[in-house]
Amino acid sequence: MMRDYVKEKVLARGKKVSIGIDVHKESWQVTVSSEGEELFNGRMPGDYSALRKLLHRFVDCQVRVAYEAGPCGFGLYDRLRADGIEALVVIPL
Repeated sequence: MMRDYVKEKVLARGKKVSIGIDVHKESWQVTVSSEGEELFNGRMPGDYSALRKLLHRFVDCQVRVAYEAGPCGFGLYDRLRADGIEALVVIPL
Protein backbone atom coordinates (compact mmCIF):
# COMPACT_ATOMS: atom_id res chain seq x y z
CA MET A 1 0.00 0.00 0.00
CA MET A 2 3.08 2.21 -0.14
CA ARG A 3 1.99 3.94 -3.39
CA ASP A 4 -1.73 4.59 -2.74
CA TYR A 5 -1.02 8.22 -1.88
CA VAL A 6 -0.08 8.90 -5.52
CA LYS A 7 -3.46 8.12 -7.08
CA GLU A 8 -5.16 11.16 -8.58
CA LYS A 9 -8.59 10.49 -7.10
CA VAL A 10 -10.02 13.39 -5.06
CA LEU A 11 -10.62 12.12 -1.52
CA ALA A 12 -12.59 15.11 -0.19
CA ARG A 13 -13.95 18.41 -1.38
CA GLY A 14 -14.81 21.37 0.85
CA LYS A 15 -14.51 19.52 4.18
CA LYS A 16 -12.53 19.86 7.39
CA VAL A 17 -9.78 17.25 7.16
CA SER A 18 -7.50 16.06 9.97
CA ILE A 19 -4.20 14.34 9.20
CA GLY A 20 -2.01 12.50 11.68
CA ILE A 21 1.54 11.54 10.74
CA ASP A 22 3.88 9.13 12.47
CA VAL A 23 7.16 10.58 11.17
CA HIS A 24 10.21 8.32 10.74
CA LYS A 25 13.39 8.78 8.73
CA GLU A 26 12.57 6.42 5.86
CA SER A 27 8.76 6.47 5.81
CA TRP A 28 5.70 8.16 7.30
CA GLN A 29 2.52 6.45 8.42
CA VAL A 30 -0.35 8.80 7.56
CA THR A 31 -4.00 8.66 8.60
CA VAL A 32 -6.57 11.09 7.24
CA SER A 33 -10.09 11.54 8.55
CA SER A 34 -13.01 13.86 8.02
CA GLU A 35 -16.36 13.95 9.79
CA GLY A 36 -15.61 10.67 11.58
CA GLU A 37 -14.71 8.83 8.38
CA GLU A 38 -11.24 7.50 7.60
CA LEU A 39 -10.30 8.72 4.12
CA PHE A 40 -6.76 7.38 3.92
CA ASN A 41 -4.46 5.22 6.00
CA GLY A 42 -1.12 4.22 4.58
CA ARG A 43 2.64 4.46 4.54
CA MET A 44 4.58 6.77 2.24
CA PRO A 45 8.20 7.77 1.72
CA GLY A 46 9.48 10.09 4.42
CA ASP A 47 9.69 13.25 2.37
CA TYR A 48 7.49 16.29 1.90
CA SER A 49 7.00 15.83 -1.85
CA ALA A 50 5.16 12.54 -1.20
CA LEU A 51 2.93 14.22 1.39
CA ARG A 52 2.16 17.07 -1.02
CA LYS A 53 0.85 14.56 -3.56
CA LEU A 54 -1.58 13.31 -0.93
CA LEU A 55 -2.54 16.85 0.15
CA HIS A 56 -3.51 17.72 -3.44
CA ARG A 57 -6.27 15.10 -3.19
CA PHE A 58 -8.17 17.33 -0.74
CA VAL A 59 -9.75 20.05 -2.86
CA ASP A 60 -10.96 23.25 -1.16
CA CYS A 61 -10.60 21.56 2.24
CA GLN A 62 -9.56 23.03 5.56
CA VAL A 63 -6.62 20.76 6.37
CA ARG A 64 -5.03 20.37 9.79
CA VAL A 65 -1.93 18.20 10.30
CA ALA A 66 -0.54 16.89 13.60
CA TYR A 67 2.60 14.90 14.24
CA GLU A 68 4.78 14.00 17.20
CA ALA A 69 7.89 16.07 17.89
CA GLY A 70 11.06 14.15 17.22
CA PRO A 71 14.35 14.14 15.34
CA CYS A 72 12.80 13.25 11.96
CA GLY A 73 10.16 16.00 11.82
CA PHE A 74 12.40 19.06 11.67
CA GLY A 75 11.34 21.30 8.82
CA LEU A 76 7.97 19.61 8.25
CA TYR A 77 6.13 22.26 10.26
CA ASP A 78 7.74 25.07 8.25
CA ARG A 79 6.92 23.43 4.91
CA LEU A 80 3.29 22.84 5.90
CA ARG A 81 2.89 26.43 7.11
CA ALA A 82 4.50 27.76 3.93
CA ASP A 83 1.81 25.90 1.98
CA GLY A 84 -0.91 27.45 4.17
CA ILE A 85 -1.69 24.30 6.13
CA GLU A 86 -2.39 24.40 9.86
CA ALA A 87 0.21 22.27 11.63
CA LEU A 88 0.50 21.06 15.20
CA VAL A 89 3.63 19.49 16.64
CA VAL A 90 2.64 17.51 19.72
CA ILE A 91 4.80 16.32 22.58
CA PRO A 92 5.70 12.64 22.73
CA LEU A 93 4.18 10.75 25.64
